[in-house]
Amino acid sequence: MTLIKFEISHSKLDLLIHIFNRKNLNQVKEKAVISKLLSIPSVFQWQQKTFNNYNNVKEEFSEYLKDGPLTILDIGCSTGFCGQQVFDMTRDQYVGIDITPKYIEYARRVYKKGTYIIMDGRQLEFPDQSFDIVSFVGVVHHMEDEIIKACLQEVKRVLKPMGYMLLGEPVLTPNDLRSNIFLSIDRGKFIRESSQYLDLLSGFEVVRKRYFGFSFHRFLSVVTRPNKLDI
Repeated sequence: MTLIKFEISHSKLDLLIHIFNRKNLNQVKEKAVISKLLSIPSVFQWQQKTFNNYNNVKEEFSEYLKDGPLTILDIGCSTGFCGQQVFDMTRDQYVGIDITPKYIEYARRVYKKGTYIIMDGRQLEFPDQSFDIVSFVGVVHHMEDEIIKACLQEVKRVLKPMGYMLLGEPVLTPNDLRSNIFLSIDRGKFIRESSQYLDLLSGFEVVRKRYFGFSFHRFLSVVTRPNKLDI
């Protein structure tokens, strides 16, 4: 009887392993397909318009965007839709950068207001203390720690002493099945806990930290400025 029980248990274990591996394999395939589709600028733009309510982002950071004109650097601007919805393109001097040429070409073609440049955030081609606002909206979870740390060193250089860096990033939410399912197939490989995002911000003073709803997710909202001792 003991042997039979062991065989049944072993069989169930094999089945669970098979299901787990198959689920992971399917998830990898899904991610690959989604990533390929979203690399097409028009598809990515459709996804941004359909699923993302950028009015929530605008409202979340409105306290820091209301007084202008402002000089704004939007890092990881993609096809430009986010910036167009969040910032005052008529009043402010907006620059969006991204490392994906197809996204920048699309933004330049579709939007007449704002400046769009192919640029790596680790090597910003701007003078010191150029910007009142630097923003990362749904960008940092696509970056490894070392990459974002290098970007933030450059941000500290180009941000004015009384300027602000605005950061909005998704966090995993316990018991929120819908959000966690969508995050599991997100192209961003580095969705972090709130504390892990904050750990990256050494050299910055955290002025405000809280959460807001965006798309299906809970987003961490952080407003920082350069540490006075580092200026």
